[in-house]
Amino acid sequence: MSMLVYPQLGTGAISQYPIKKTRRVRTVINEAADGSTVRLADPAGETTEWQLDYAEIGDEEAAALHQRFAAA
Repeated sequence: MSMLVYPQLGTGAISQYPIKKTRRVRTVINEAADGSTVRLADPAGETTEWQLDYAEIGDEEAAALHQRFAAA
């Protein structure tokens, strides 16, 4: 099994600006019978989302990005 590698653009970069990164976390809240609450972080509920927008890239570069997305 080969490791997936993010394709580089013709310029050698892997992305273009602007780049948007969104991190989402989840907190579990447990309410006791007496009405008090306990809040705990849920590491299994964390996600990170990247939004990469590309402009003026060639057909080969676009195909490499599409292939990487499909393989992932």
